[in-house]
Amino acid sequence: WVDPVSIARALWLWIQWVRPIQGASTVDQQVIKLDRGQFTRNRRAKILENRWALNLQLHHSKETILLRYLNTIPFSHQIVGWKAACESYRNKSCEYLSDEELLLTLVIGQLWANPYTEAWWKQVLGRAQMFSRVMPELFSGSLILTDALSDRLHSFPAPLDPRVTEFIKKTLTAWKSAYDTSLSQRLDSLLERTKVQRNQYSIEDCCVVVLDAQGNLVSMNMCRSWDDEASWKINSCLLPRQTWSAIKPFVYLYAFHHLWLQATDTIVDEPVSYDLWGWALYDPKNFDLTYHGEVTYAYALWNSLNVPAVKTVYQIGVEPFLQFIKEQINRLAPNTPLNPKTAEEVGLSVALGTYEMSVWQFAQLRRLLLPTWWLPQYEIARRAIVAILSDPTNKLVSFWQDTPLNTPWWAVKTGTSRKFVDGWICGVQTAVQNWKVICLWLGNVSQAPMLGPSSEVWSYLWSLIVDEIEK
Repeated sequence: WVDPVSIARALWLWIQWVRPIQGASTVDQQVIKLDRGQFTRNRRAKILENRWALNLQLHHSKETILLRYLNTIPFSHQIVGWKAACESYRNKSCEYLSDEELLLTLVIGQLWANPYTEAWWKQVLGRAQMFSRVMPELFSGSLILTDALSDRLHSFPAPLDPRVTEFIKKTLTAWKSAYDTSLSQRLDSLLERTKVQRNQYSIEDCCVVVLDAQGNLVSMNMCRSWDDEASWKINSCLLPRQTWSAIKPFVYLYAFHHLWLQATDTIVDEPVSYDLWGWALYDPKNFDLTYHGEVTYAYALWNSLNVPAVKTVYQIGVEPFLQFIKEQINRLAPNTPLNPKTAEEVGLSVALGTYEMSVWQFAQLRRLLLPTWWLPQYEIARRAIVAILSDPTNKLVSFWQDTPLNTPWWAVKTGTSRKFVDGWICGVQTAVQNWKVICLWLGNVSQAPMLGPSSEVWSYLWSLIVDEIEK
């Protein structure tokens, strides 16, 4: 969160010129400055920035911090944020810019320069040349500069904290290759359009994560920005939440493979009790507080019955199933904080989604239902689960005829608690080669319950999101 080399260089230049001519702030410190709107240069301010920068790194990933910086970096002409700069200076979205245009736009923000003046433009070109040397893998295009200007660049101070260079490479490359700025803007508009309906059901927060088959981020949208004071400055897409019944496809995926089960095999939905450590009983109940007797596994999944799911986890074992989930999260969403809860801590209720994970992690986990090479040994089980979730007849039985959740060519599963603390809708696209994954979470960061049943809002928003993606 601090760069000792840059600090030493800035102090040396200060001593030589008897005035501060170069800063030494890292990206973390720049985010703090932009957030506070305080750019005073003194020892007390620098100490506070260092402390807050450390706190920022403890609570947010470097990718989140960098994205926050790029979205709030000020440009000239009252332009704020990377997206607005692309539109204003280049008259097109960021993903359509060439390497050179991306590079120059980033430099304009770094220098806070007016690119329409000759003097500033020379500095922009100079800084751009230095950037291309720092990140040659990303900016491979050559920039045409005069020899005199090139000679001047050799002593030009590098403004980047070297520890975030890799994240800049990855983020900008992802924007160019996968991130859909146009879709992101349209989804932001959808969330704004449904604000009235969400407020009627006391839904303050939400997150939409859209991935491609390789796990690249296509769009990430929230009802409230993570820097909103009312949201406690928490990125709701990275906040661990219980997944509830949305986890059940993976319960049956694991069970179908290891117990050699089929969708047409049966299980009895009946009152059961399990002894917990010799002093308590766990007696799971279905959401509707009724029992359905002997049912097929397909019926249990599409009707989201709790008792069959718990009985299935009891058969396969809590420890093996939880280990399977953790291994897949580590593989599909590496470098994300993993919930440390053990099998003893979550118990059989893991079948009902009590093991918390973030929307980002859960969306990555959903990729296991795509027809790819992730788990070839589970392919037969995967096909069975997807067939159950995407069958129009099953959707009519569980979601009713007029529900917006009955979207063709999508394998969808919902999840919520009886008190409506969280609402989940996650699905995978099954009809085309450019498969997509969508995970929608709604609720309140404060853990306050929604006014239920609010599934009409979730399903309506889901259908709007699917329409935008299929465009």
